[in-house]
Amino acid sequence: MTRRTKDLYEYRGRWRDQVFADPSIKGTAFKVAYALSIYMTMNETAQRYVETGRVQVFPNQASLAHDAQLSVDTIRININRLVRRGHLKRVRHGNQIGGATVYGLLFKRQQDSSDHANQHPLKTRDASP
Repeated sequence: MTRRTKDLYEYRGRWRDQVFADPSIKGTAFKVAYALSIYMTMNETAQRYVETGRVQVFPNQASLAHDAQLSVDTIRININRLVRRGHLKRVRHGNQIGGATVYGLLFKRQQDSSDHANQHPLKTRDASP
């Protein structure tokens, strides 16, 4: 396992902890976040991380719904909730012909986790505790 791969596993745990600590993210929204976080350590995500230093996931919503055992509508609603709460950022919108939306997982700085201005996509140099 490379250093970068280890970083992804560390970030995944820290991101899950951050989402879990958000009092407005409950039940189904956390399940969607957890399912999204699984994609963090998949080969395509790891390769993109090695190339860019950013953690971006790009599951299609139907696959995510299947993995989480939820409807596509429920996935959409809860992804929007995670975006509004500052845990995700849409980097690129998908399309109807197979292009999945790309999401950047945001890491809130510890000093003020409610301040959306202090967010940034996970990067090795910025993700200090």
